[in-house]
Amino acid sequence: MSVIETENLTKYYGKSRGIEDVTFSVEEGEIFGFIGPNGAGKTTTIRLLLGLIFPTSGRARIFGKDVLKEGKEIRKKVGYIPGEVSFYSEVTVEEFLRYSSNFYEKVDENYVRKLCSLFSLDTKKRIRELSMGNKKKVAIVQALMHRPKLLILDEPTNGLDPIVQNMFFEILKNEKDRGTTIFFSSHILSEVERLCDRVAMIKDGRILRVESVEGLKKEKYKIVRVRGKKLEALKKLPEVSRLKFENGMAEFLFSGPTERLIEILHELKPSDFWVEEPSLEEIFMSYYREGEKMNVLRWDLKRYIKSTLAWTIVLILLQFMYAAFYPSMAKETELITKWMKVMPKAFVKLFGLEDMDFSNIMNYLAMVSSIYVTLVGGVFASLTGVRSISREESEKTIEFLLSKPVSRSEVVFSKFLSSLIHVLIFDALLFVSLFFFANVYSSSPIEMDKFIVFALSQTVLHITLMNISFLVGTLRSDSALSFGLGTTFVLYVLNMISKLTDSAEFLKYFTPFSYTDPSNIIRHGFPEYSGLFFVLVNASLLIVSIVSFSRKDILV
Repeated sequence: MSVIETENLTKYYGKSRGIEDVTFSVEEGEIFGFIGPNGAGKTTTIRLLLGLIFPTSGRARIFGKDVLKEGKEIRKKVGYIPGEVSFYSEVTVEEFLRYSSNFYEKVDENYVRKLCSLFSLDTKKRIRELSMGNKKKVAIVQALMHRPKLLILDEPTNGLDPIVQNMFFEILKNEKDRGTTIFFSSHILSEVERLCDRVAMIKDGRILRVESVEGLKKEKYKIVRVRGKKLEALKKLPEVSRLKFENGMAEFLFSGPTERLIEILHELKPSDFWVEEPSLEEIFMSYYREGEKMNVLRWDLKRYIKSTLAWTIVLILLQFMYAAFYPSMAKETELITKWMKVMPKAFVKLFGLEDMDFSNIMNYLAMVSSIYVTLVGGVFASLTGVRSISREESEKTIEFLLSKPVSRSEVVFSKFLSSLIHVLIFDALLFVSLFFFANVYSSSPIEMDKFIVFALSQTVLHITLMNISFLVGTLRSDSALSFGLGTTFVLYVLNMISKLTDSAEFLKYFTPFSYTDPSNIIRHGFPEYSGLFFVLVNASLLIVSIVSFSRKDILV
């Protein structure tokens, strides 16, 4: 039975070649080597198998299921070790393994403890405190914890010292004995010879050959260096390639039986010689010339809650400062009214101060909120939305996340809910404290109905700004933060400009800030149609985010 099957699998990045017409199969229970030099297409093939990127043409199946249509089900039985490990730097090993375990229905906890002990992993350490080798050990543990039926390994020994490599190879042999199928991508020939039953050789995105290891071993390659006088004779030998001379020494790649190499050395009568194993890349150059679950939502809530509370505390301190200033201001309403008359009309119009009675605390709140609640809160909402997906990509943890049995739409929706909850927590604490300060420092009672409408309108604004930035984060992996914040500031400025002149008033229809302007809300309430409008806008933004991310190539 074939566990992995690819048929004419092709991937182009624009006009650049990834892989072309890659066809091979991996049988159940075998260790299948996938070998080639850097840039040959090994990682592209693996990302296609995991559904991280989408093929230009062709198809791939694992366990007889299409990797795109049934990726979530497939990944329940797959363990993946990436070549470059990028996990969540701020959490401990124990927390990370617990998070990873919750993606699977069943995890062998005893096996996890055994592996951690075998690798001498300190599970209390944070990921950022680990060396490259220890991070790779964590990657091994998280890939094996659910006893997968298929292991996909991309340069798995990178960063491991020789002793740990030997331990890891023994683990792989034990997994094979259990019936696990192993897809082993490497550029180190000795690893492939030691472990694999069959190998596929890939160059420039194309499969050159699929061969058993025994067949490959018959074509022995050696790097040979010799010092002597009759070295020119090497130029005529068919077994010699990549010959070069330097400082009275010849170096070449030899391919053929060991007996023939001994004959050549005997004929040359060198004064000294060295023979060593070549790298796989060197062999290929010769060959080519010839031929309670901690789910995504809860994880993100926990991960960003400190940041949300920090932003909230800053805004509450600003509120306290403005509220404490109000009693003094309320006593001077006549003086303030006179000031308003001599102030530039543009300034008065910009902040909606026409005919404002500052003896009413709600009018005062409308003025100060147009700056610190609307704009600063909007910046927080934008940061919350844009970081959700883009940070996973910038920190390269998105590869880990999408290699788990979770669909892209689930990831996007969970990330959206997490961002939404953070914004709601921020606004709830913000407006509760604002209500408290307003009651403490105002001599007159607050108009509750106006305050509730005001608070709800600002929350709707923040959710919309979060959603816009969330979409930016799903579309862009680079410069997402700049684009998200830039969009928020542009929308804010459009609202400001629309207030200055009648000719610019039409701009208000293109920015959510105008629909939720504090001075208008407190004076006239929240228009009935606005609620439905914002629901439709936010639903549309979420749908576009899900669709765009579901079709996006993940390049890390």
